[in-house]
Amino acid sequence: MNFNETDERKHLAMMLGLLLERAFPDSSQFEHQCMSAGEALSRCFQHLGAATDDGWYIRLSMPKDWITNKARLAKMTELPALADVLEVLLSFEAQYGTVPLDYRTGQRADFATDVSALLRQMGLLDRTSRPNEDFLLMMTNHHFIKPVYGNWDAKIEVLLRNLAVRTLGGAPDEFAAVVQRRSKRPLTWAAGYMNRHWRYGHWLSQQEIVRSITYHHSALPTIVTNTLAEGGNTVFVPSGHLQ
Repeated sequence: MNFNETDERKHLAMMLGLLLERAFPDSSQFEHQCMSAGEALSRCFQHLGAATDDGWYIRLSMPKDWITNKARLAKMTELPALADVLEVLLSFEAQYGTVPLDYRTGQRADFATDVSALLRQMGLLDRTSRPNEDFLLMMTNHHFIKPVYGNWDAKIEVLLRNLAVRTLGGAPDEFAAVVQRRSKRPLTWAAGYMNRHWRYGHWLSQQEIVRSITYHHSALPTIVTNTLAEGGNTVFVPSGHLQ
């Protein structure tokens, strides 16, 4: 996703507004119960300097309009990455809202009305709510798209194969050593490394890492690391994973 600064700030403010409406409709605290989407939400608002977390509750420390205004006015280096806030929103919707489960390519991707409107505005869904290729990968990352009996839809398999190739090109040596079996580190280390340093085939710069939000239960790091390590002609999915 490439937006100019004006559009990035606009979309960021809208996403933060949606998250505030969902998690804090009538108060300034949200009981996340250590669920992964709630923990990601907590990291998002803590990144903004607008919340505290006692391990069970997120408590806003700043007014809601202060939070959305910060997206419009603060230095870009002080704001979380747009793509990562979108990941937090998708994660939150998956756990607490409306998402298209077991999506098949060519179908409408039916999210909540306000989320769908935002995704269309960002160009990730077309006017008929069909996702573009970038968003198909995001949907796969959030388990909205899964293999059927271990096999990916042909279009998704091509996207995943190309993603793995892009990931290896220019990959840090320590990551490449693991997936090429030149290191004793486990593949789970490589997947965790991707969560911190990688987004959709793109290795983050140090400046981008400063703005990043780590989130969990994403599918692509495991798929990509196992595909690169396994080789062969198909995208590798570990036994029992995403079934």
